Amino acid sequence: MVTNNIAHRHLCDFSSKKCFGYDLAMESLGGGQYRFTFLPLSLTPQKMEEIFDNVKGWSILPLPRNPATQVLNAGDTVALDLFVNPQTGQKIVDYIRVQGGQGRLIDAPGPTKDFSVEDASLLISEPRLSINGKLLDWRAEYGAGSSSLVSIDVPDRGRFTFSLVPRTDLGMLKAGEIRGSTMTWRWGNDEFSLNTDKRIAPGGGAYNLYVGHDVSFR
Repeated sequence: MVTNNIAHRHLCDFSSKKCFGYDLAMESLGGGQYRFTFLPLSLTPQKMEEIFDNVKGWSILPLPRNPATQVLNAGDTVALDLFVNPQTGQKIVDYIRVQGGQGRLIDAPGPTKDFSVEDASLLISEPRLSINGKLLDWRAEYGAGSSSLVSIDVPDRGRFTFSLVPRTDLGMLKAGEIRGSTMTWRWGNDEFSLNTDKRIAPGGGAYNLYVGHDVSFR
């Protein structure tokens, strides 16, 4: 999640209702250098219940240690320990690689709203898809698509169809949101995030996302 240019990187265990992660702010210093400031995760248990309204009683775990602010160059990689099993010593580690350049993330502030007929269609351009925080080695077959209804085929999960307006005639449900170049939705126990190189919905607003699913599609 990104709000006010702060990325909230959170990982959730739905069986134990525990969440951990961090906040990240990035500042370009010029010359291919970037300042990464890591902060404690600011998502509260109440906010988690808003995100996953069917799961109550969240608790937020601290990181094993607080990461220091770092100045990184394009091409650098930083590793963050997110969780350590005290019995086995096994770790969950985030690796962040600095790509440099303009970047792909475009934010959109404010509360979400339903898309109106005066607004234009969805634009999906050079998408990258993550499921439960893991980036897939996946590319949409069409490369780019612009329409009031856009579908993507996800390996082992069928076809998802998206709309910015309610489509009860197609059995679509309000299951996510669009903010700038990022589209997120939740289906079953999975959390999906699709990031593109262009703004998905025109204008500067954040919008509700309506989703349909065909699990049998191959």
